[in-house]
Amino acid sequence: MEFEIFLKIILSSLLGGLFGISREISGRGSGIRTIFLISTGSTLFSILSLELAKISKTADPSIIIALIIAGAALIGSSAVIRSTTFKTGLLTGTTLWTSAGIGIAVGLGMYLEAFLITVLIIMILGLFRLIDMTFRERSRLNSYTIKVKKRISALSDIKKLLMECGINNYEWSYEKIKSGFILELTIAASGNKDDLFTEKLMEMADIEEVRSDHI
Repeated sequence: MEFEIFLKIILSSLLGGLFGISREISGRGSGIRTIFLISTGSTLFSILSLELAKISKTADPSIIIALIIAGAALIGSSAVIRSTTFKTGLLTGTTLWTSAGIGIAVGLGMYLEAFLITVLIIMILGLFRLIDMTFRERSRLNSYTIKVKKRISALSDIKKLLMECGINNYEWSYEKIKSGFILELTIAASGNKDDLFTEKLMEMADIEEVRSDHI
């Protein structure tokens, strides 16, 4: 029995590590260590729930498994809240939640299912990433309304940021208001450059508010 438990932990560690490596390589979602810990921890708690059910006839292993899922969802939701963009945070959260499911499957002895679902997820996410990169290389128009603090040099900083992100095709106009400036900006750039600009723009100290719309 101890040997079987040991094999479950090893398999869960390998699958979690494999899943984590795939997300690390793609530069998305959580890193190897986080996914590894959630996958392995889920397996351990699943094993404990089964062992507890053997000791006590009244124990229900499904309760512990439900708590594992809820805990992974809670960790995932915190990743969504802390992320700079909702899309990135959602991907991170669902990655953590899925890794818990893989760990539970191993803990319940569903070895083949856990292995196949891990491989399938990695392959599908890789395919989606290729498709996403293909579409992102195409230019798109995006309109920004940016509220800037009183310091007028912040407008020059935004121009420098556009150049750093490789965005040369843009139009802008600004209006002086009591608290600073309202900048109307329209850019034409690939999705990757557009996302990079948005991310760095939100990090600027003089930016109070940003609204964007795809045209």
